Amino acid sequence: MKEIEEFLFEGGIDGGFKAVGIVRMGGIGKTALAQLIFNTQEVKKHFCPRIWICVSQRVHK
Repeated sequence: MKEIEEFLFEGGIDGGFKAVGIVRMGGIGKTALAQLIFNTQEVKKHFCPRIWICVSQRVHK
């Protein structure tokens, strides 16, 4: 988790944005990990606004 936070904070505040995609099979804690990082005080202080985007894949049979 610390490695992801460090990646998000590197480079300082320059008006740009950073995004991290977490991709893998379901049920291994991707959303839980993302929520933990998204809700830390460090992330709240560093990024304003913060945006949560969830993209799911619909499987057609």
